[in-house]
Amino acid sequence: MRVDCWIQCVISWTMIAFAVSAPSPQQQQETFQDLDYWYEQARIALRKRLQYANDRRPHAKNVILFVGDGMGVATVTAARILRGQRQGKQGEEHELAWDSFPAVALAKTYNMDAQVGESSACATALMCGVKTNFETVGLDARGRFENCFSSFSSRVPSLIDWAQESGKSTGIVTNTRITHATPAALYGHSPSRYWEDDSKVPPAARKSCKDLARQLIENDPGRNINVILGGGRRHWMPKVARDPEQTKEEGRRLDGRNLIDDWVRDKKKRGLKAEYAWNKGQLEKINPHYVDYLLGKLFFVITMIICFFLQCPYSTSQIK
Repeated sequence: MRVDCWIQCVISWTMIAFAVSAPSPQQQQETFQDLDYWYEQARIALRKRLQYANDRRPHAKNVILFVGDGMGVATVTAARILRGQRQGKQGEEHELAWDSFPAVALAKTYNMDAQVGESSACATALMCGVKTNFETVGLDARGRFENCFSSFSSRVPSLIDWAQESGKSTGIVTNTRITHATPAALYGHSPSRYWEDDSKVPPAARKSCKDLARQLIENDPGRNINVILGGGRRHWMPKVARDPEQTKEEGRRLDGRNLIDDWVRDKKKRGLKAEYAWNKGQLEKINPHYVDYLLGKLFFVITMIICFFLQCPYSTSQIK
């Protein structure tokens, strides 16, 4: 009872403090009507940009590329306004984290054979710097959808390739399946984004074209990626195997292989320190100082559940 009372008091004090500190609509309006306010905002922004240009900073030690799927200008504008309004502001004047970055640019991605872009071809543009055809991944425009042989001479390197060639450690973290169209562009080369496991590859093409899950554990650069975190266990498990958590679900693979076990064996064979985890508890027990390769992949049998506003149908212990 005392704890509940204490929590209620803290919430009340916080709300009172916010109400006192937040400027009133009238104060905001008076500020926005002040000519000097806007001139000062422009001076601050200009000084920041000029300082950045004059610093002559060295090359970046690390690079993190965030891909917000679907985050176009309109979506970001709406998010900026909403967040600002939730903080008691008018909304438009609010700044998201990247609004204050010293350098910001817009990237234009599109497909070579379709006006409306889709994930795999646009991801190839982002990750590989090459425009390509609808629903192909890691190929240039010579690759044709579901044409296995067209992929042999049209494969393009990605950011992961270049990073590994520079001697850097690499990783992929996603809330979708690791073999999904967007992350697949970092390591895969496929005439179809849907070839996530061998059950989706046409029988005539299975001997010549590997599915994306196999490419990740057998081919460069996938087999050398240090950290792999995401969803999609079913594409790594044989059809006869039941999921360890969602026992009604089973694997998709027709070749009878368990690629999770294959990944572990490959790292041991190469004398590498590696760990696999499929839930939050296992992940927390791993000491990063003693692990060079982590497959914390497959925290969910399909795509990981997003639980911000909806009640999760499963325990969130494995997906927080």
